[in-house]
Amino acid sequence: MNMQFDSSLLETLGDFQAHFRLIREMLGQLSEFVATLGGPWAVVVEIVLAIVLPIALGSWMLGPISRRAGRLKGTLRYQLNDFFWLVLQFQLVLGYSVRFVGVEQRFMFVLVLVGTSCGMIALWSGAVRFMSRAKVTEVRRRATFVMLILPTTVGYLMATTFIMLIAADSCFGLFDSLYRGQLEDMLLIMSMTRGQLIAGVILIPPTAWVLRRAANWVVSDATIAVSSPAIHAIPAQ
Repeated sequence: MNMQFDSSLLETLGDFQAHFRLIREMLGQLSEFVATLGGPWAVVVEIVLAIVLPIALGSWMLGPISRRAGRLKGTLRYQLNDFFWLVLQFQLVLGYSVRFVGVEQRFMFVLVLVGTSCGMIALWSGAVRFMSRAKVTEVRRRATFVMLILPTTVGYLMATTFIMLIAADSCFGLFDSLYRGQLEDMLLIMSMTRGQLIAGVILIPPTAWVLRRAANWVVSDATIAVSSPAIHAIPAQ
């Protein structure tokens, strides 16, 4: 009986040691990854600039539409012009894939085309859902949000993240040289001068303000569809 107890105890201790070694290896890999980013402070800066800042800016810019959609809570309704904008966006995605990748590279062409098409469909679906919940039916304003405001907002948030990361590293030298090179390649910052980078940082607030004003225009009172039928006065007998 004691021998069985001792063997089970040894097995438990062995499992514990194996799990402990695995956790220690994972912590070591995490510390190495943090070191490549430039240390703990660089990770905090990256979290703020890559997660907190885009969420805050996106919520503020699309705030008018989000509040109106949350208040009215309209049902999802597709309009014929919505599918026209979808076809037009797909043509833009196809043209981008042909122009910058080329059909000669079949694997990369299909990969880029499928990836961008999935992202485009997700943006289109989210835009139509937003407009339906906010009960915006006017074609001009609905198309402005689907084709311009939402895609521009997503691209703006991505560019803002990279520009702020590069600007923070340029000012304080936060990141490791390898990680800095990856950021520069992603933003094509190698071809940008310091003056262009400063101009990009300066343009971040006014661009956000313009997008918020455009979102406010889309859901102005004149564009809200009345869901209840009109009540006409009954003439006196």
